[in-house]
Amino acid sequence: MQTGERQTARLRLKYLQSVLRKDMNFFDMEARDSNILFHISSDAILVQDAIGDKTGHAVRYLSQFFIGFAVGFKSVWQLTLLTLAVVPLMAVAGGTYTIIMSTLSEKGEAAYAEAGKVADEAISQIRTVYSFVGEEKAIEEYFQSLKKALKLGKKSGIAKGVGIGSTYGLLFCAWAMLLWYSSILVKRGDTNGAKAFTVIINVIFSGFALGQAAPNIAAISKGRAAAASILSMIETDSNRSTNLEDGIAMPKVSGQIEFRGVCFSYPSRNNMVFENLSFSISAGKTFAVVGPSGSGKSTVISMVQRFYEPASGKILLDGHDLKTLELKWLRQQMGLVSQEPALFAATITDNILFGKEDASMDQIYEAAKAANVHSFVIQLPEGYHTQVVESGNHSELISKGGEYASMASLQVSEHVTDASSKLSGTAGKSSFRELPSSQNEEVTKREMKSKDDDLSPANFSPNPSIWELVKLNAPEWPYAVLGSVGAMMAGMEAPLFALGITHMLTAFYSPDMSKMKKEVQLISLIFVGAAVVTVPIYILQHYFYTLMGERLITRVRLSMFSAILCNEIGWFDLDENSTGSLTSTLAADATLVRSTLADRLSTMVQNVSLTVTAFVIGFSFSWRVSAVVIACFPLMIGAAITEQLFLKGFGGDYHSYTRANAVAREAIANIRTVASFGAEERIAHQFASELNKPNKQVLLQGHISGIGYGASQFFSLCAFALGLWYASQKRSRSPQTF
Repeated sequence: MQTGERQTARLRLKYLQSVLRKDMNFFDMEARDSNILFHISSDAILVQDAIGDKTGHAVRYLSQFFIGFAVGFKSVWQLTLLTLAVVPLMAVAGGTYTIIMSTLSEKGEAAYAEAGKVADEAISQIRTVYSFVGEEKAIEEYFQSLKKALKLGKKSGIAKGVGIGSTYGLLFCAWAMLLWYSSILVKRGDTNGAKAFTVIINVIFSGFALGQAAPNIAAISKGRAAAASILSMIETDSNRSTNLEDGIAMPKVSGQIEFRGVCFSYPSRNNMVFENLSFSISAGKTFAVVGPSGSGKSTVISMVQRFYEPASGKILLDGHDLKTLELKWLRQQMGLVSQEPALFAATITDNILFGKEDASMDQIYEAAKAANVHSFVIQLPEGYHTQVVESGNHSELISKGGEYASMASLQVSEHVTDASSKLSGTAGKSSFRELPSSQNEEVTKREMKSKDDDLSPANFSPNPSIWELVKLNAPEWPYAVLGSVGAMMAGMEAPLFALGITHMLTAFYSPDMSKMKKEVQLISLIFVGAAVVTVPIYILQHYFYTLMGERLITRVRLSMFSAILCNEIGWFDLDENSTGSLTSTLAADATLVRSTLADRLSTMVQNVSLTVTAFVIGFSFSWRVSAVVIACFPLMIGAAITEQLFLKGFGGDYHSYTRANAVAREAIANIRTVASFGAEERIAHQFASELNKPNKQVLLQGHISGIGYGASQFFSLCAFALGLWYASQKRSRSPQTF
C-alpha cells in the first residue's frame, strides 16, 4: 500500500513532466486539457488501487490457491488431479471476464473524460457561460456525456455478474465431482475419510481464494487499462525538434530580429500562413504587427518564441538562427505580455517570479510599480503574499512581464490590434508599462468584497448524514430490492455449502459403504444444482446494484455540476474552487458516494445474509457452541474495523490531491505561458510538493492497518480454536455427534 502510494505519486509527476515537455503541435492536434487532467486524477487513482492493496490481496489469494493444491497432491493426488481438469475452464472464464471488464472500463473512462471536458470548459469560462445564460446548455451537454457512461455501466454489471457467477459455478461443479470421486476412492480402500476430507477442504479453500482473487484481478486489469494512457505519454519521446537544453547561449543580446524568407503552415491545417515572409526589427525599436483576424499576428510571436519551426527560411536573432540557440535560454531573454493574460492560483510574489525566478524582492516591487499595481497590492491584508484567485479580474498584474523587458533584451506583446484587448487603444500611444489599472482595481475590490461578505465558512453546509446520502438513491429502490434478493441468496450459499460438507464428513465415516455412497451422491447433486443457480444469482446481484450505482453517480455528478453553475461569481474566486479542484471533485466525490452506497450496500447485504444463515444453522445444531464462538465476535469485529479505518487513509489526503490536480490543470490550460517563461521545472516542483503531503501519513497508517489486520486474523483463529475445543468437550460429555 505504501509503495502503491509512492509509485503513483511518481507516476503522476512523470506524466505531468512529459506533458509539459511536449511542443505546441501536440497541444494543437492531440491533447485535450480535460483528458490530461482525467489521467492525472481518476486514472491515477485506479492505478494506485491496482498496485496498492489489490495487488497484495491478489498475491495472497493466489498463493493460497497454489499452496492448497500442493497439499492436496501430497495427500491424495488422484483427487487433486481430477480437480485440475476444471482449472482450465475457470482460467478461460476468468480471463474472458478480465478482458471484457477491461474493455468496458476503458470505454467508460473515455465517456467520463468527455463529460469532464464539458465541465472543465464551462467552469473555466464561467463568466462567458453566465453572460450568455448558457447554464442549461452546459448541463444538457454534460448529461448527454454521462448517459454514454451509464450505458457502459449497465453492460459492466452484467459482465461482472456472469464472470463471478461462472467462477463460483465452476467451483461448485468441481466440489461435486470431488465428493463423488472421493466416495469411490474411500469405498475401494485407496484412501480414508480423513485424507479425503483434507484434500477436499484444501481444494475448497483454494477455490474460495481463487474466487476472492477475481475482483482484485479485475481491479488490477482496470489499473492496467488506466496506466496504458499514462505510460504511453511517459514512454513516448517528446515531439520537440530541439531539447530545452540543446544549443548555444550568446554572451550578449542586443535584440535585432529578422525573418528571412519564412514559409509556415500549422500541422493541423493545409493552407500556408506565411509564404516567403521577410522583415527586420532593429534592436530597441517598437514594432507593431497589424492585420485582420487570422492573418498571422500571433503566429509571428509564437515563431519568435520557437513554439513552431518554419517549413523553410530562417528566423535570426542578432544574426544567429534561432534553431541553433538554447531554447530555455532564448525564452528567458524575452518579456511577454500575452493577448490573454494568465495568472496561477499562487501568491502575487510567486506569479511575478514566473517572469524571473531569481528576482529579489526589490525587483519584484519594481515590476509591480511598473505594472501600476504596487499601491493596490500593499493595501491588501497579506500584501504580496495574497493568494491570486483564478477567475478574478487581475489581468493588469500580468503586465509585470513588461518590466522584465528592461532585464531582458526583447519585449514581445500579442496584444497588437485585437479589438477585445484593453491595450488596443493605447498600443501606439504609450508604453506597455504605463497602463491604467484603476478600473481593474475597482472590479477586483468588488469581487473580493463579495468573497468576504457572501462566502464565509459559516455559509457552508455541514457534512451530510448517511440518510441524506441514501435519499439520493431513492428512485432506484426497485433495483436495490432486486439486487438485495440476489445478494441474500449469494450470502446463503457459503453456510449451506458448509452444512453439506459436514454431512459429507459424517458420511465418510459411516460403516455402511452403500449408504455412504448414496449420501455423497445426493450432496454432489445438490452442489451441481447450486452451480446452476449461482450464475443468475450473481447476475441479479451485480447487474441491479451496478445499475443502481451508475444511476447514482450520474445523478450526483449532474446535481453537483448544476449546483456549481448556480453559484455567484465570487464563489469561484475561493482557493478551493479553482477549475482543477472542482472538476477533480466532480469525478472523485461522485465515485466515493457510489462506493459508499451502492457498492458497499451489496457487500453488506450479502454478509448479513451469510451471518444470519450461519447463526440459524449453528444454533439449530448446538446453541452452546454457537454462543461461545459469538462471544469472540466483538474482538474480531473491533480489529477488522480498526484495519478498515486506517485503510481508508491509503487514498492519501484527498484535498492534497485536489490541490495537486489544480496545479496541473492551470499549467496545461496556460501551457503557452508556462513555456514562455520556461516554468516547466517550477510547475513540476510545485506539483511534486502537493503530492508529497499525503505520503507523509502513509507509513504510520500502514503500520497501524497492518497491526489491525494481524489482530483480526489472530482473533479469528482463536475463535476457531476455542470453538473446536469447546465442541470436543461437549462431545466427550454428551451423545452429540461431531
